[in-house]
Amino acid sequence: MFSSRIFRASYREAIAYALKNGYGGIEWYLNDFRLPLNPVKLDAFFMALDEAGLYTSFHLPTTDVEVGHQDPLVAQASLGYLKMYVKLLSPWLSSRRYRPPLTIHVGANSIPMEELHWERTVANLAELAEMVNTAGGVLCLENLKWGWASDPESFLELVERSGVMVTFDAGHARSSPPVREGRVSLAELVKTLAPRIVHVHLYAYEDLNTGVHIPPRSWGELAEAYGALRPLGARGWVLELPDLEGLERTRAVLESAVEERASC
Repeated sequence: MFSSRIFRASYREAIAYALKNGYGGIEWYLNDFRLPLNPVKLDAFFMALDEAGLYTSFHLPTTDVEVGHQDPLVAQASLGYLKMYVKLLSPWLSSRRYRPPLTIHVGANSIPMEELHWERTVANLAELAEMVNTAGGVLCLENLKWGWASDPESFLELVERSGVMVTFDAGHARSSPPVREGRVSLAELVKTLAPRIVHVHLYAYEDLNTGVHIPPRSWGELAEAYGALRPLGARGWVLELPDLEGLERTRAVLESAVEERASC
């Protein structure tokens, strides 16, 4: 799969590229591609998805959303905003033969953890997860490179207490302090979260200064993540790059290594 962030708001271009180039699915990045409230336009999007027949996941908005914010107004507005997205998606989700993943962030954009409220985060995640489950999807919390969602113990507690599943982001893991400082390996982190991982984001690492997802220079930058995650059977693997050059470089590195191992 790839992220629709490459194509911004043009869902038809994203679908055409996926079909032409043999991708199995698309993750719709809802920071850029916003769902229209106009039912005619929304139905046109759903119809395009059905006609394409691709595996589909959604990355819920993160830029102006924080369900566990210290300010109750921000937290409640964020929760309501995400519930609106789930409501818009629910007719399509409920008609699937699988449960599409809906990925969420806690502590997005490296917000200071002092701005967040732990118990409110757990409660609002649980409430949103219940709504997503009823709608026919599965809510997945993504590990990040900073904050609660980067620490194995706090992240696992958030996941278990709220009842959400996990989108494992290999690039965030490699860029997080616990992995960079050698306190835990990426493979150990995967093992800790394994029962909850249902979706994967794959690329080399996230640049600590710019936040840009960086494609691999060699198989060595993907090997540990691939080796740890492949046995788990996650259905969707998103090569989460911001541009076509990075996407195709990542795909080439991955396919070359997989083909080489298959021939051995």
